[in-house]
Amino acid sequence: MALADGGYASGTAGTDRIQGDFYGPDHGETYGIFDTSAYVGAFGARRDP
Repeated sequence: MALADGGYASGTAGTDRIQGDFYGPDHGETYGIFDTSAYVGAFGARRDP
């Protein structure tokens, strides 16, 4: 998946969408949303040094 302006996105809302952004020092953190035909949710992660 390609990166654009510090973030990423792929798919179509309601069927297979994921979208997020990178944050923090050296872009070591990310958070975003996902959307499938069965689930909608959010996620976050931090790189462990």
